[in-house]
Amino acid sequence: MHVRLKQLSAVYEEKIDGRPGPFLSRADVGLYQDLLGLASEGLRVIQRYRAQFPALSLYSDGMFWYDLFQFINAAGGRVWQDKDKLNIPPGITTALALILVDMSWFSTVRPSDIQKRNSEALASMLLAFGNDELARELRRRARTMRLKRVDQFMEETFQTVARYRED
Repeated sequence: MHVRLKQLSAVYEEKIDGRPGPFLSRADVGLYQDLLGLASEGLRVIQRYRAQFPALSLYSDGMFWYDLFQFINAAGGRVWQDKDKLNIPPGITTALALILVDMSWFSTVRPSDIQKRNSEALASMLLAFGNDELARELRRRARTMRLKRVDQFMEETFQTVARYRED
């Protein structure tokens, strides 16, 4: 999975001197299909270790989730900030956003930077592709976890989205 993420980075990422990235030169359906594939596979792997949390953290995987969250954030940001008109099937964007909600179970076990990266990725997806229906579906998924920390994660993420939409 790390190798596939690095391959995506080689194809889509552009370096901007002096600025932390990633920044993407473009976003397209293929990118979102690949991000969904990586996130789906990563979620299946991490769920096998669920009982070992919080002893483990998402950093234990060699920074895969950290890097993937940042890449998803950059992809959503590319679409939202540039007002790119992409025809990404809603099934892809909804599935990816739902995985980000599912990952909040893991990223919120111990408050850390990984939780922030997960929230940024989800907020970016909501800004780029969000609507009321998607928001309801994501909130519904989060409520099924019945965890205060996940509810708080979702509330903070939606507050971030609202602040950006006001600007």
